[in-house]
Amino acid sequence: MLGGKEKPGVVHLVARDLFQEAGLVKDRDFTFSVSVIEVYNEEVRDLLSKDRDNRLTIREDASRGVFVNAVQVEANSLKKMLSCLSVGEKNRVVARTTLNKRSSRSHIIFSINVESFPTDGVDRTSNRFGQISTLNLVDLAGSESVRHRSAHSTERRRKEGGSINKSLLTLSLVIHALGVSARSTSIANSHSHVNYRDSKLTRVLQPSLSGNARLAFICCATLSAMYTEETKSTLQFASRIKHVKTKSRVNLMEEEDDSSTASHLREELMEMKREMAEMNQRLKQLDEENQKLRTSLEDITKERDEALEKIVNLEKEKTAAVIATADAVAVAARTTRERSGRKGKVSILPDRPPIVAQSTQKTRDTETKDEKQFGQIGYLTSMVDRLVNN
Repeated sequence: MLGGKEKPGVVHLVARDLFQEAGLVKDRDFTFSVSVIEVYNEEVRDLLSKDRDNRLTIREDASRGVFVNAVQVEANSLKKMLSCLSVGEKNRVVARTTLNKRSSRSHIIFSINVESFPTDGVDRTSNRFGQISTLNLVDLAGSESVRHRSAHSTERRRKEGGSINKSLLTLSLVIHALGVSARSTSIANSHSHVNYRDSKLTRVLQPSLSGNARLAFICCATLSAMYTEETKSTLQFASRIKHVKTKSRVNLMEEEDDSSTASHLREELMEMKREMAEMNQRLKQLDEENQKLRTSLEDITKERDEALEKIVNLEKEKTAAVIATADAVAVAARTTRERSGRKGKVSILPDRPPIVAQSTQKTRDTETKDEKQFGQIGYLTSMVDRLVNN
């Protein structure tokens, strides 16, 4: 199905042709999405889901018909689509058997959803509607004969082989019933019941087998004489398919259809726009709060600068007052000495110890202590107070 780089398989060729054909249509816009599921031991699993143990439930709706809620990955480029299909193929259950080194143990369904709308919008008056279609590429696991199975095969391999044969038999019976219904001329046989529910494979493929589709089967056979019975069974299966008749029709879709991928994308876009508007409103509020904080910070900075300027002015005034006081004391002392000299007397202030008797080291320690305690201005003030007291 996938093939390789040198020899691409059916999936690669189909994906390439889809994008080539879409590029040739200039008056319509195309949207592609991909899903990959497998039917393993009568369980439907999503191969594009991050949860490896997921189990999908087959649902039925009046408008959508039979469907499964598998992960839909938007793939609007060939590289993206092939990447999704490759991921699904890698997650598929395979194992080594007696006949093959890499044998498929499940049926895998590659679904490519194609939606298109007119580039100038939907117009009911001119019958310009959207169109939707699903391309299912089904890779069936080969049937396993008991006589070709190894005696050393495990219980798990025997169970997988039994599930594969059961689903293939059910598919063959469904196709046979559809062929009989198509060939029959009687009303009773033309509306005979088809047992789609006998297998998960036929149940999932019911929309493709029930009429609104175009079917194409590729049956593989071998020329080896060892597998004559298998080749005969395959050819009989192919002959039954030739009798199945389908009536496909174009699936028209209005732009407001909730089931379309484009509608979901528009809803997501509107939701993102609402979230963006809320974020812009929040950013606007944060900008206003930030502006208020900046204004408050500027006012606080201005008050701080004014307070510092007042402190500096007070320090200057205090220094000037101390200097003026010191000058006044010096003038008073000089005047006193001059008066005492004119009278021929030496006046010694009371309670003043002789200057020579003071210890030089003690004076330095006192001065150093005053400097550390009061600073330069405090030290100068204490010296002035000492002169005044003496």
